[in-house]
Amino acid sequence: MIKFALFLILLISAVISSCHQGEINKTFDLQGGKVVTLDSVATPCILNPFAMKTVSDRLVIANRGRDTIFDVLSLPDCRYIASGIVQGVGPDEIYSPQPFTLARYSADEVSIATGHANWLTVVKVNPLSVVGKHQLVLPDRWQYSQSWALVGLDSLFAQQGTLPMGWALLNSLGTPLATLQVDVPEEVIRVLGEGEIAESLAKSSLGVVNPQHTRLAVAYRSFPRICIYDMNLNLISQLECPYKKKGRGVWIVNVDTSEKALYVNLHDPHDTSFSSSTILVIDWEGQLIGQYRVPKAISAFSVNPVNDRLYFATPAEDDHIFSFPLF
Repeated sequence: MIKFALFLILLISAVISSCHQGEINKTFDLQGGKVVTLDSVATPCILNPFAMKTVSDRLVIANRGRDTIFDVLSLPDCRYIASGIVQGVGPDEIYSPQPFTLARYSADEVSIATGHANWLTVVKVNPLSVVGKHQLVLPDRWQYSQSWALVGLDSLFAQQGTLPMGWALLNSLGTPLATLQVDVPEEVIRVLGEGEIAESLAKSSLGVVNPQHTRLAVAYRSFPRICIYDMNLNLISQLECPYKKKGRGVWIVNVDTSEKALYVNLHDPHDTSFSSSTILVIDWEGQLIGQYRVPKAISAFSVNPVNDRLYFATPAEDDHIFSFPLF
């Protein structure tokens, strides 16, 4: 009788554990979702954006390969307002702005990482001007961080730039408050091959924090996996779609956040025509609450939470901003 009772306890525990894992691990179909109808606005400037962010009633676009780095458009009409700030080492210039690091800093400011390792430049949007440059403090063992997200003004969610490329939530002194090991599927390692460069590519990821500073997220670029964590880096939810790894193609291009959700821009590397993108909308409890099939390749995007509208640029049409409504 006792053995039977123990068997029942173990069986119930196994069932509960399995159900819990089922709640955490979720899958999605990359072919699913709503096909959107796009609106577009022509701009008077040639765009070559590597990032964009909505800040209050402005759309800030960061460009590469141009004399001026930033363009500013009004929202929701995308009316051109200004261009400004050039690359350089002067106090009012930015040295080698880095992709994937443009972020909202305050109600009228953005921040961006520069070519000087672990330095951050703060840019006022109205009018465009450099208002501050700060060096981020990292752990002693870290040479640099390959991706990060500011958590308030004194903490940092960062990925180590060299192997083993783990993530950590750091305080203002660079002391880790919580750490996260990066696990990569065997298939990804097998396709990318051996060596430090291949392993670094496999572990490359984008990290963000929600505006409320209650959730962290990591999106892996080499395979379609998104993980949501609490502020102690305990896993809340993991979303992944079935995939077949192909070469060094990137699945997750870029991400954006709002108080409501995490927005993920995916492109299937098997689509060599680069003719479409998929936008996932994931709430901060890890539930997929929206999925959109976009009939263009999205190079940079941002969401305006005021009107729930997504704005983006595409490589093929460098003088237009496209948009569509969410929800």
